[in-house]
Amino acid sequence: LFPYTTLFRSIRYNPAMEKVTIKIDSLSYKGRGVGRVDNIVYFVPLAAPEDLLEIEIISREKHFRTGRIVKIIEPSPYRVEPVCPYFGKCGGCDWQHVSYKQQLTEKRNILNETIIRIGKTAADIGPVIPSPKVYGYRNRTRLKFIKGGGIGFYEAESNRLIEIDSCPVLSPGINGFLLRLKSESFPKPVSQDEIDIYEDPKGPLRYSFVSQNKKDTMPFSQVNHEVNSLLRDRIRSLIKRYIHGKNRPDILDLYCGDGNLSLQLSDIAGNITGWDLSAAAVKKGMETVHRNNLKNVVYKKGDIGKNRAETEKLSARADILIIDPPRRGLKGIVSSIAGMGVPLIFYISCVPPVLARDLRDFIEEGYVIKKIIPFDMFPQTYHLETLAVLTRL
Repeated sequence: LFPYTTLFRSIRYNPAMEKVTIKIDSLSYKGRGVGRVDNIVYFVPLAAPEDLLEIEIISREKHFRTGRIVKIIEPSPYRVEPVCPYFGKCGGCDWQHVSYKQQLTEKRNILNETIIRIGKTAADIGPVIPSPKVYGYRNRTRLKFIKGGGIGFYEAESNRLIEIDSCPVLSPGINGFLLRLKSESFPKPVSQDEIDIYEDPKGPLRYSFVSQNKKDTMPFSQVNHEVNSLLRDRIRSLIKRYIHGKNRPDILDLYCGDGNLSLQLSDIAGNITGWDLSAAAVKKGMETVHRNNLKNVVYKKGDIGKNRAETEKLSARADILIIDPPRRGLKGIVSSIAGMGVPLIFYISCVPPVLARDLRDFIEEGYVIKKIIPFDMFPQTYHLETLAVLTRL
């Protein structure tokens, strides 16, 4: 069976370890199966909802236990055969053993539970927008070089590396490049230990070597081009509905990157101003602005907190605020952003607990959640991209 045992190879098997029979109820954020025995919660990696399992307990905490699968007594109706030969050992995917339809159901349930528990509110959450591709969707990756000429990813729950030949989640173009990368004729770096690879839908595949003291070599971009387009289209349609019969809105785009979400709005907006800390991303965005001769769009490099006076000046006439922060979200600055008083906010997050925390803070500052739309940017994993729409009371 078992790639399942490789997930915890560092734990020496002990026949005396306590074993438990458990029915898995659901999946959790972080991707583990969740079940209960005698009112104690158990987390079980690589379990599927409705699995009946024999597990052995590998760690005990005050309020929960962690186990690993010893035997699948009755497999879940949602359990499927993983596509990847490295699944269960590689740390990249969490849910290849769960049907895609059920993955979407579990992600929506996790998001809903998280917003209720952390956000302290109920919200209108739509169904998860599925990815057109459930494999072969990922357009960028970072791989480690392995001594002896191989390339690979980290093992699950480990800093060990697993050598790979290909990855079914990566795009066909990147998988083709991996064959070149592994060949003896490909020039290998001497001082770098990683490689970033990115496949632009409108340009050639690009790559850059990464040294340990320089981790960010390319501007941020979404890993799933098709779902990114669905997200952009939904924002555009919501804004067009909002401005029906009104003047063109002024849009402020915080954490704008290269203009991924706001450039496409230039034809329906009054003025668009974006801010981002990444000089490379802002430069790329402005190159697109100039190439398309857009007179109503400008992107600037700057720290939102440190440039508060200017952003507040801009927000005084902004009708719409787009916020797509990094994974840490808006901790400590929701009050400042809410204080801008922008009537309509589109907040995008890829971390449900962070989203829930920030939504709770926006509610305390006088905003209401109109709707929440989840997008499956990352099939086969527990990760989820979410669009929250907020308005002022």
